[in-house]
Amino acid sequence: MDRSSFVEPVVLTPRSHTPVAHGPSSHQRKPFSVNLMQGTRLGDFSVKVIGKVAYMFWILNYRLNEACHLLLSKRPCFPKLEAIKNATADILTGISKSTVTLSWPGSNCSTVEVSGLDIGWGQRIPLTYDKEKGVWSLKRELAEGRYEYKFVIDGEWKCNENEALTSPNGDGHVNNYIEVYGKGSNKEERELRNRLTSENCDLTKEERLMIREFLEQFGE
Repeated sequence: MDRSSFVEPVVLTPRSHTPVAHGPSSHQRKPFSVNLMQGTRLGDFSVKVIGKVAYMFWILNYRLNEACHLLLSKRPCFPKLEAIKNATADILTGISKSTVTLSWPGSNCSTVEVSGLDIGWGQRIPLTYDKEKGVWSLKRELAEGRYEYKFVIDGEWKCNENEALTSPNGDGHVNNYIEVYGKGSNKEERELRNRLTSENCDLTKEERLMIREFLEQFGE
């Protein structure tokens, strides 16, 4: 297959074993994975880059990192690969949610907020202080996936050293992260999601066909 050529749409017959979720959001609005391809959710240049990376990964048979490196060689940018990984896993395993609790110990501060997660680094959510336990906490419902986050303590960005930490990124920053699994997910789905959100994830031929089948439902 010539990766440099455009792939014409192929009409596929839906298969009963395809684990694609069609919850309420599928009928009311387009899933994030479709918006990635059509460039309707993220801002301007970021949309174009992340959409091209997703297209190369899902349709043109590139590995995700390979597609990203190719585009970065043309113009430096910071595409959100985690968004593509989570969207990929959502298509192939379905979307389910689970409630998680984030916490920050100590009473020697006046405000504790969290940034990242599903709201992005430009937004913050305040935590609530429990005087009896001496802990700040936040309960939040998240879709399955891997989320990075960081606490903002009285305006200062900090990690909770008692929670899972990422390796330093290209800028040397370290964040907390959390892996979220849906209430109804089984072992096979968790293993698949872990593979699809790993550092060097790739797709099988069948998985790419399933993704194309899913995207064609929202073709315009």
